[in-house]
Amino acid sequence: MYFFLRAQYASWPPPESAHLDVFIPSLQTGFLILSSILVEWSTAAVKRGNQAVVKIGFLGAVILGALFFGLQFGIEWPNLLFSGELLPSSGLFGASFFLLTGFHGAHVFAGVIANGIVTAKAFLGHFSEKNHGFLEAA
Repeated sequence: MYFFLRAQYASWPPPESAHLDVFIPSLQTGFLILSSILVEWSTAAVKRGNQAVVKIGFLGAVILGALFFGLQFGIEWPNLLFSGELLPSSGLFGASFFLLTGFHGAHVFAGVIANGIVTAKAFLGHFSEKNHGFLEAA
């Protein structure tokens, strides 16, 4: 959808669209990158039997994912919607912005839940070097 819409305009976002601040999205991007690093670090650690790293890494990933979600739906979206700066009814850019970021936010929320389950299981001692399939699948 994004590429189809983008191809319809010489520049994107269209000149008549709101110019959005990049501070919050930059923080969110940092949170997701660091979260991914923590998950990979934890996944490698479980294969070496380092349970402490598994717990710390997944707990950190859950916290960072929750921060991402909180920033998006607690600050970014409300600021845009209540100020009227950008609305889903603000043309193709507004509609695509809220659709794409909404689906991405739902994806992150699902990841927070999955990583939360992994974190709980890690603190309960459910993973070992030989038994960590659920961790890797999540």
